[in-house]
Formats: sequence, C-alpha cells, structure tokens
Amino acid sequence: MDAVAGRVQVMIAGMPPTINYIKSNRLRALTVSGARRSPVMPDLPTIAEAGVPGYDCTIWYAMLVPASTPKAIVATLNRSVARALGDADLRPKLEQQGLEVHSSTPEELARRINAEIAQWSKVIKSAGIRVE
Repeated sequence: MDAVAGRVQVMIAGMPPTINYIKSNRLRALTVSGARRSPVMPDLPTIAEAGVPGYDCTIWYAMLVPASTPKAIVATLNRSVARALGDADLRPKLEQQGLEVHSSTPEELARRINAEIAQWSKVIKSAGIRVE
C-alpha cells in the first residue's frame, strides 16, 4: 500500500484493507466517508462533520448474476447470502473489519443501483466528465 510505504501522502480506501494498518498506527485515519460514524471507529468523524456538508459516499458490495438467471435461483442465492450474513460466527468477523453487514432483496438492490446511477450521472454531467 503506497500510503504505508510513504509514496503517497493521502489516500481514500475502504476500511477492510486498511483497518489493521490504522490499528497498528501505520496509517492515520482522518474521516469516514459515509453519513454515519463507523461503529468500529466511533471517534472518527464523517467527512460531513469535518466540513463538507452532505457528503455521503460509501463502498458497498453486492452479489450479481446474469440477468437471464431464473428467479428461483436468484431467490435461493439471496436466502443463502442473507443466512450467511446473519451467521453468529461470520457476522462479528465482518463487522470487526469495518463492514456494516446488511442484506436486502433483489428488488431493493435494483432500486439502490438505479439510485446510485441517477446520483452519479448528475455528478458526472455537472462536472463535465467525459470518457477518454
């Protein structure tokens, strides 16, 4: 990691790959990017609290399959993932890495993806960002 090696002065990264460096004082965390403070590092302010009102940009993960996947298989996968994320042994391990564990339905995930597309499309358009 370039920040740990001293090749860069600032980086933006998710908590799972950095939490051990932060806890061992090899990296200093300045803020979290979500709307709420992290349960793992509750003393760390959000970017909004640090002076950028309304800032809320989090990393999230989703399991995706081809659109042609039968609904019954999607439902089975969804139940299995929800059950795994609720596992009393697994969940605390994920949370200790800074992950906020949440499962949803395929429909809720589709709404989230569409909302993110709309949000970032506005940012891209207003900033005049173009593919190069």
